[in-house]
Amino acid sequence: MTFPSGNPGQNEEEASRSGGAPPEGALKDSLHTYSVCMLCSNDGGTVDDSVRSVLQLSQLRRVDVVVVDNLSTDGSEKTLRRMKDSGLISLIERRCTRGEGRQLAFESSKGDYVLSHMDCDDIFDAEGISSLIDRYHAEFEGKAVMTKKRDSPEASNITIAPRRVIDLVGGWRPFNWGEDWDLWARLESVGYYSFMQYPVGSPPHRAIKVRTERYSGLSRGFQVRVSKYADAIRMGRRVFDPGEHVSIVQKGALATARLRVRLAAKSILPVPNPNFAEFESSGGGKRASYSVCMTCYNESSTARDSLNSLLGQLSSDYEVVVVDNYSRDGTYEILKEFEKNNGVKVYQRRSSRGEGREYALEYASGQYIIANLDLDDTFPPLLGEIVGRYHETAEGKVLAIFNSPPPPDLETGWVQNVTIGPRELIRALGGWRNLKLFEDWDLWSRASRVHKYAWTSFRFATNVTVHPETRSAYGRLKNRYERYHCRLRLGMKIFSPGEKVGPSQRLAFVAARMSVLGRRVLAGQDPGFKSLDPALYVELRERPNRELEVPPEGQAT
Repeated sequence: MTFPSGNPGQNEEEASRSGGAPPEGALKDSLHTYSVCMLCSNDGGTVDDSVRSVLQLSQLRRVDVVVVDNLSTDGSEKTLRRMKDSGLISLIERRCTRGEGRQLAFESSKGDYVLSHMDCDDIFDAEGISSLIDRYHAEFEGKAVMTKKRDSPEASNITIAPRRVIDLVGGWRPFNWGEDWDLWARLESVGYYSFMQYPVGSPPHRAIKVRTERYSGLSRGFQVRVSKYADAIRMGRRVFDPGEHVSIVQKGALATARLRVRLAAKSILPVPNPNFAEFESSGGGKRASYSVCMTCYNESSTARDSLNSLLGQLSSDYEVVVVDNYSRDGTYEILKEFEKNNGVKVYQRRSSRGEGREYALEYASGQYIIANLDLDDTFPPLLGEIVGRYHETAEGKVLAIFNSPPPPDLETGWVQNVTIGPRELIRALGGWRNLKLFEDWDLWSRASRVHKYAWTSFRFATNVTVHPETRSAYGRLKNRYERYHCRLRLGMKIFSPGEKVGPSQRLAFVAARMSVLGRRVLAGQDPGFKSLDPALYVELRERPNRELEVPPEGQAT
């Protein structure tokens, strides 16, 4: 999309006759492309000047402008439609929260870099924005940067970021308040956020509108506070600053917000760093290279030994992220001790194993993810060697490493394994899905479809725990049911041709079939995928013990 030259005061017809954007040689920067993503909601008094002030940037940069209008009714929509019809902007008209609007604009934009939080109630200075971009490339290239006029009563901030970085953390989420803070906090958690001092000498804003109508009237002001507080609670953000005076009205709004969140059918994952402060974070802290992502449920008897065996072999390049499925045996209290004394990141989430691994992935900041090392096992000091061999033999892929020996537990169809892969690749594959079992097989299968999967065999865990619940007749029946249920959801075969099927297996199979009736089979994986395909095997190292057996296909979950 190209934009006409001219000034903000010329009409669309004149702009259309002006011959489009200036020739590439006249641009200050013809290498990069930029998308300005704007929101509008009844901004009739400023929308024309606001958008035209942004369009002037096309005289200096290769720019496209995307505006999302929240179904305005004050004439803003007519102004924006005329601009769209003249080819000046891309326009989306939809009822949405601010976070949804920003994500819509982002998904519809085309630039290598995105400029956001530049909305239709403010007027901008093209030279100031261009200077801001120059400073970004000189000092902050590759990161997401926020600059804000601190003394303004409004959120007069501008965010500049490469498209890939915003994609990395999943973009904006559907908050109506604090959607920018939520994005920055997630960016900061993975080492991609920096704050830039507002450029007073060449400011990017010419005018900032103060929207006092938001709090006009007791009822309206109370509703706005409830909405703000509810969004803060949902993202895990502190509602009030320490020592802040809280009025009776604010306390009432907070109680109402908490009730609203509790009754909501759908909640949003809190940010990994709820104490994030946008003005204090420079993004200069060291980012972990590797995140060990662990899940647990009622592992109090093994948690200490497991974490001690792991932490004793980790350097500062590693972080440990643990998601506890609301254990009831004291596991969580043990984890909090390690959080306090050893810096382990600890979270509680009601989740299946697949969801737990996905939560850990979201909280992780490392460039590489090491998953499936869970708290029911202990680990010899071999992780560093394994990681080094991964880079030598399977760099850029998802590598499944099967613990051998001991042999797999044939009754439960399981063998201990660990998965290593680049964080961005795992996210691009869709991460882990909501499965109690076979969640790792599911991820490997999707990686294999894009030729990004490999496997090997290496003894990395000792004292592998066999859970007592699988030893009883009921426990085995329940385990079979869960296995069959997950295999059916993945489109996998349950029994091999000619396999003898016992009564308990038939019972578990019928129950699993009934439970998945009407549910859509998960898409994206290959039901015929063989996790132990010899063609996908890599030698992690020259093993001294050549007689180690490879677990037979079908025994690895």
